[in-house]
Amino acid sequence: MMKILPISMRSVLCSASTLFCVSAGLLSRADGLPAGYTQVPFIKANGNCQIQTGLVPTSTDKVEMSWRPSVVSGNQNLWCSRDSSGKNTFTAFMIANKVRLDRNGGSVTCAGLLLAGTNYTVVADYATLAGVVTNDTSHTELTSGTMPSDDYTPTSELCLFASHSGEPTASYGNAGSFALYSFKLKDSAGTAKCDLVPAKRDADGALGLYDLARSTFLTNCQSGVFTTQGTVFTPSHPDWGKTLTVADDITIDAGDGAAWQGAITVRNGGSLTTRGNLNVAGTTTIDANGSVTVADGTSLFTFAANTIKGNLTVAASATLKMNITEAFQGTATAVFHLYGTLDAQTYRQRIDGGKFFFHDGSRVIGTGDAYGALYAYRNSRVVFDGTVEIEPPVAIYNAYTLTAACCENAHVAFKGGFKANSANQKTGL
Repeated sequence: MMKILPISMRSVLCSASTLFCVSAGLLSRADGLPAGYTQVPFIKANGNCQIQTGLVPTSTDKVEMSWRPSVVSGNQNLWCSRDSSGKNTFTAFMIANKVRLDRNGGSVTCAGLLLAGTNYTVVADYATLAGVVTNDTSHTELTSGTMPSDDYTPTSELCLFASHSGEPTASYGNAGSFALYSFKLKDSAGTAKCDLVPAKRDADGALGLYDLARSTFLTNCQSGVFTTQGTVFTPSHPDWGKTLTVADDITIDAGDGAAWQGAITVRNGGSLTTRGNLNVAGTTTIDANGSVTVADGTSLFTFAANTIKGNLTVAASATLKMNITEAFQGTATAVFHLYGTLDAQTYRQRIDGGKFFFHDGSRVIGTGDAYGALYAYRNSRVVFDGTVEIEPPVAIYNAYTLTAACCENAHVAFKGGFKANSANQKTGL
């Protein structure tokens, strides 16, 4: 018989969002969700999330889960129920590119290797002891295994995205970085105990899992952030200002000057667009194939040292402001496109071996320090495309030579002058 945990003080503190029971008067749509909720393709954890289901599984239950790992290294939990001694286990992990299924303290590791960014489905039948992992991209069975056959009774709450021992908050760890598409827990007769689909609560934009079997909305109980394709963060969002990992298309809309306190990391393939007047106190990192765009009519103001390995674009009527020296340090793979205004505020915003593109109508302003508002060296390439206004100096060290060939049709107004070492020249400008 299904066992449902009572809602303890822990559960209450976990949410106005963790367990939100829907009244019988709300109408369900064709997707099974009631009014006030919108289904999303997936929810993605950033490595510090946990969903507490309120259910204790039995030793004959069956799990069906579809997910996409963001990374496959380390030890990451998929689901977990185990007691305080680490026994009576009903768990699954990704460990060193493989899936491990645990049953009553014993385990089986499915031999096939997982790939980051690939969709998989795992079916773990704790009654028949069979575990199967399928590659949903190639539609091939990746691997299978047989779990230990001991009789036992799970005693702790089933949680997703992170492991625990006993209570969900006890020995919390092994938090996963993956996108979850669906999760089902069924009894031995095939009846769904929970049927979890990714969803957004419309009232505040909170992301979580809606349980179609129990009409319950479950959200994150840890300090991390769930995202999905097209997530928009506004100051009223419950995860506003937290440490954020961007691996899909995400928007931060700050309105009129709201502050984001946490660090922001834009992973490979991720895209972040900022709107409103956003003040970022935490460090921003853009990976090699990630991108950040400061949208038209908005500003991005940073107060920390940041690293650009990917693409940073400032739109024509947008402003990028930096409050500290070398606030943005680029690497060889960095590409910076300036269509609007770069307000350096302090000197030496730097790229080491990357590319600066100053487009027609762009403007650079700063303090007038001798080092210049911009500092490009180690074979950086600097291209002026059209009329560009620069005040104070630009400093070019060991950079691509500024000639008519690289600056065709350039009309550059160096109001503060131009600085270069002996290896460079500025001709044809």
